[in-house]
Amino acid sequence: MSAAGVIAIAGCVQLDLAGRRCGDGHDCLDAFICSDGHCLRRDTLPPCEGTADCDGVDLCIDGVCLPSPVPAAPMPAGPFCQPLPEPSGAVVEVSEVERLIELADGAASPGDTLLVADGVYGFASDPLKVSVPDLTIRAASGDAARVIFDGRGAAEEDVVDIVTTGFSLADVTVLGATDNAFKADGEEVASNGLRIHRSRVVDAAIGGIVLAQTVFAVDGGEISCNRVELTDAGRALDGCAEREAISLRTTAGWTVRDNLIVGFYCLDEPAPAAILVTESSADTVVERNVIVDARVGIQLGTSDASVQRVHPGDPCGAGIEVRGHFRGVVRNNFVSGLGAALAGSANGFEAGIVLERACETIVVHNSTAGPADRPAIVVRGAESTGVVVHNHLGTGPRALQDGAPAPLDVGGRYDASTSSFVDAEAGDLHLLPGSGAEDAGDPGPAPGARADDIDGAAVVDGEPDQGADEL
Repeated sequence: MSAAGVIAIAGCVQLDLAGRRCGDGHDCLDAFICSDGHCLRRDTLPPCEGTADCDGVDLCIDGVCLPSPVPAAPMPAGPFCQPLPEPSGAVVEVSEVERLIELADGAASPGDTLLVADGVYGFASDPLKVSVPDLTIRAASGDAARVIFDGRGAAEEDVVDIVTTGFSLADVTVLGATDNAFKADGEEVASNGLRIHRSRVVDAAIGGIVLAQTVFAVDGGEISCNRVELTDAGRALDGCAEREAISLRTTAGWTVRDNLIVGFYCLDEPAPAAILVTESSADTVVERNVIVDARVGIQLGTSDASVQRVHPGDPCGAGIEVRGHFRGVVRNNFVSGLGAALAGSANGFEAGIVLERACETIVVHNSTAGPADRPAIVVRGAESTGVVVHNHLGTGPRALQDGAPAPLDVGGRYDASTSSFVDAEAGDLHLLPGSGAEDAGDPGPAPGARADDIDGAAVVDGEPDQGADEL
């Protein structure tokens, strides 16, 4: 038996005729090893000294190669998704869940880096509470497929509960959180300067990455290069309408970039937007994200007027008036809602980008693809003042709702064909030659204008294409 806390080893049971599974309180026999709830014979499994000896996404656990509980899937890549810099402080290697919990909640020193060994770490009993300032937790292998934080079986617990400043997490997968996969809510202390990077969330019951100011600020961080997904199994669980991918409430100064979000819709009830920033949040930058088959792709602001945060400088000239979002940039994103399962759901695809009671928002060079009668952009509410839309490319109209003033909209197109894109249904909204979008954008400067496209390609000819991709 290896270190306690690794699900593939600890708490194993003999799978018998009564149908009991690993984790139900009985050990596997010595000749067996427990893998994701099943006892497997050791002598049928390939031996290994490390995960490099195993094929695919198999993990080397206690000397044998075991299948990962998470199917392989592509992660965001490219020039903006490089690994975190090398550690500058002390480095501590961790391979046991109890030790990881102990270090994160006080035993480590500020500025330490915890390198987590390959394996499946169970958090059904206790969450990973992070209270050490400026701590970094990252996979030693740099591969999120090989370090899995398993939240299944917990009693409505967050998996990673952040109660500190300056925390960074990279290259892990969180599977089956019974509440939120990652949460910082400012109830105990301020949680500023956080970063969640190159990680994966699968089927969190409530939220993938959830950040909110309740008492203290949760400001000035970055959510980058993550994959957040809702599968058919997660969608079928009760409470689908609460399931969020990335949610920020009453925050300021966050960047949400280069993430891949897949499948955030419900079969018979409305799901939240895949990226939702609201409750008087301010100065959010949402850029270079790819969103596939969500009811709503990106939303700044909602109709909820119950939460007010006063930001310095009286943004939007609002005084004490409550807004859903103050200032913001939505730039170089792909949003696609053409999947058959989404179309067959109760709500289907409703909109690519929604601004609701969101003032002084810059929406520049985005591409949206959905049914032709579903809006690319919705501006909602009389408080949505000072909105600028620049060089948008969409397959559906722009809609004004609930007394919203018309934005300044320049250089856009709202009747594009899905054949303009490489593979619109799969979410690949890169342009094809002859789409009509090439060099069709407005060349004039715009607030929040881009220096490059969704892939980092520079716009060098002074004739920008419409949408997020530059041919």
